[in-house]
Amino acid sequence: MLSSRSHRRWSRRPAVRNPQLAAIGPFRSSDMFNRMLTSLALVLLWLSPGLAGADEGSAGVTLGDATRMTVGDRTITVRPIFIHGIAVDGAREVTISTRKMQTTRRLGALPTLPLVAPSTQLPRECWKTVELALSRLGHLPDSWEAAPGWPRERWVEIDGRLRHALVHAVHLTETNEQVELWIAPETEELLTQRDLDRHGGEFEGEVVGRIPANLLPYSATVPTTIVPLVDLRVLPTGSGPVFTDGAGQFTVVSGGTSVLATAELTGAFVEVQNQGGPGTQVFAPLSLGTVSTLEFGDPTSEFISAEVSAYAIPSAARRWLLEASPGLAAASAPVLVHVNIAGTCYSAYLPLFQVIQLTRAGGGCANASYGTLLAHEFFHHIQNQLPGTAELEVEEANADIFAAFFLDDPRIGLHYMGPSSSLRDLSLDVLYPVPSSVPQDSGLPLAAGFWDFRSELIASLGPEVGAQAAVELWLTWVFAGSGILDPGTLEELLILDDDDGDLSNGTPHGTELIAAFPPHGLSLPLEPVTGLSCQAIEERVELAWTLPTLGTQTSIEIHRDGVVLANLSATATSYIDPLPPAGFHEWFVVTRQGPGAELSAACPQTLTTVLPFIRGDVTGNGILDLGDAINLLTYMFSGSPMLTCLDAADFDDDGTNDLADALNLLGYLFGDGAPPVAPFPESDYDPTPDSLLCN
Repeated sequence: MLSSRSHRRWSRRPAVRNPQLAAIGPFRSSDMFNRMLTSLALVLLWLSPGLAGADEGSAGVTLGDATRMTVGDRTITVRPIFIHGIAVDGAREVTISTRKMQTTRRLGALPTLPLVAPSTQLPRECWKTVELALSRLGHLPDSWEAAPGWPRERWVEIDGRLRHALVHAVHLTETNEQVELWIAPETEELLTQRDLDRHGGEFEGEVVGRIPANLLPYSATVPTTIVPLVDLRVLPTGSGPVFTDGAGQFTVVSGGTSVLATAELTGAFVEVQNQGGPGTQVFAPLSLGTVSTLEFGDPTSEFISAEVSAYAIPSAARRWLLEASPGLAAASAPVLVHVNIAGTCYSAYLPLFQVIQLTRAGGGCANASYGTLLAHEFFHHIQNQLPGTAELEVEEANADIFAAFFLDDPRIGLHYMGPSSSLRDLSLDVLYPVPSSVPQDSGLPLAAGFWDFRSELIASLGPEVGAQAAVELWLTWVFAGSGILDPGTLEELLILDDDDGDLSNGTPHGTELIAAFPPHGLSLPLEPVTGLSCQAIEERVELAWTLPTLGTQTSIEIHRDGVVLANLSATATSYIDPLPPAGFHEWFVVTRQGPGAELSAACPQTLTTVLPFIRGDVTGNGILDLGDAINLLTYMFSGSPMLTCLDAADFDDDGTNDLADALNLLGYLFGDGAPPVAPFPESDYDPTPDSLLCN
């Protein structure tokens, strides 16, 4: 049966977003018919027992087609759950596969993943396709050679459709000419070929933009920095459009001696429109043998700086996201960015139009086209492409997390409302639940928890590996999480982090998760230990127990009769109470997590007094002599006198009183026999407890 979290999600209604200062996310709507269908599905699901363990087909439960997403070394597969043919939004079967394991769980309230192609590492070589193409042109395998270096990454328009290509340049040794073969890396299809005329050739260029340094808002006093503009469309004279690569570079093939290239802030995925006047445009002549630069930007113009930022940051953020999750289909959806809008103190994403809205400076606020505000709104655009719906506060938190991770800064909207101000700061100690109905505020504990999680990972794994691990688990949460922020969030993150299907032995990053989220009020349910036993052996009592499955405790305490005896590590499973007094006692084991505590069941035990002794001192007079041997022999053969310390009479410490003890004692007293083992020659307790006691 689905957890209450799933039902809570369906009780939520879409709400119009509050046009606050910044970071306003998408408005979701659903029609009445769909709500009726899903409500019916939930009723059926509620009446169907044991969905979590149900087989396909039982109680009308079936699984839909699988969709997949690659995150780091993980492949996440999600299959929707249907009840009598009705898809239940929020019910998913999630399989996480790595090189070491594959684990499948049915979880409530999980969004569907976009269907994407397997991860492709670019650039790569497609020389078999090159060989085949050249052979069809009549060139023998030994009549050409590859140009040095990796194939270049390019965008090209083929039959009115934008295609991604790798440009393989080869030199034809017979004619001393160069041929370019443009190949689609996903299918290794030959898209087009170009012969480079010896009187013309390749014209190299780059497109850069000048934006305020350190991703701060525009100000006449803030220095500027130059960044490459990627995936930008360039229009050269005499040929079709080309697009810049990941370094902002492009190549134009022409038979002439010069080419004029022009560009606006329009690319394959991002288009910027200036609402405060005409958009900026640049042009530059290209010459053979040199790399010509087309530069956008004017350090004296707020509007132009806003335009360039509005293109540069979403484009770079998109590339960064694809590095973390190759093949993410949502990153290919184009977005329109409106900048310099009349009005002030407003930034928003409009999902119906897939438009980011950013106002100009004024009213105490800077121009909204910069840094974390742009990255935040861009991730709302990414979320808008993903099937399924997250709570508004989760969408806002995810957008903040994306901006902070991408720009390595926990301050959202730094300097937006004045020097040193920020709209939100993920490094602050904000606690769940936040007493606010504004999603940007109520989602802060989740965002702050992920920022602290990233910091913990960087401290334990190093800056690069730690930051990457944080991004991978966060994206796993975005793609396969419930989309709900509640007291079960940390438990869900541990499930998503798990790598062997067994939470009781911890998860790869469980230590960092438990260190990061509880301080923000997102703790795991604390459970008591089970199976507590307390066995009295000689003068001590040995305790043993079984740890909780989730292992959410941060420490363990041992209590006897309400008094704390010891504070142990969170993984301890045993303890020895060395010298409890005689009488009735109760032992407890307490699991702790911060201020929280869970008490185990009591383990009662009644103890008799156990005394220290000297081994071999049967008479208890403090020395070993013939009287000890006589008393031992008399006890063994007549049962009298009754010995009060049978442990002292066990000379060889084998756990029994027999003739060997008396003979060994006599051998030690009158021959060259070995002395008794401890405790000897000083009085003490038996270091090897057995059933023989000294009362």
